[in-house]
Amino acid sequence: MATATTRRDTKRQVAQEQALSLLNLTPKQEGYLHELRDLFQNTSDESERAEILDAFVEIISKDNGNSAEGDASAGVSTETKTLVEEYHRKVGKEIRKRRHATGLTQVELARKAGIPQSHVSRLEAGRHTPTHITIKKLAKALRTQPKMLDPGFDF
Repeated sequence: MATATTRRDTKRQVAQEQALSLLNLTPKQEGYLHELRDLFQNTSDESERAEILDAFVEIISKDNGNSAEGDASAGVSTETKTLVEEYHRKVGKEIRKRRHATGLTQVELARKAGIPQSHVSRLEAGRHTPTHITIKKLAKALRTQPKMLDPGFDF
């Protein structure tokens, strides 16, 4: 009986820690969670759902800026952050360029790729990093190779 009580107490403690983490999210983190929820609800691809869940857990398990450990960008130079942002924009511009070349709207591309239009918009604006699965879906919908959208795509 003591073991069952201990497990129940441990589960309750974990749930309380998760709830506290959710209550302390920044508005930016809340926005990411809403986006992830929408992506999760709009895909039936199990591997993409698993990636979305991993991202969700990563956000809620962070220390919300209370320590360097909770900030994924802690210790990353401004130059590196800028280079990453530029790369996101480069991938986004390539997606937009290919979409325009095929005569598709964002809505049409989203439908063909099986992703939400809002996700296409965020990708094209360079505000989101596409997963390998998303790059493959977009490349197929745009009738091109994944490497043509994301030069860093390696498989």
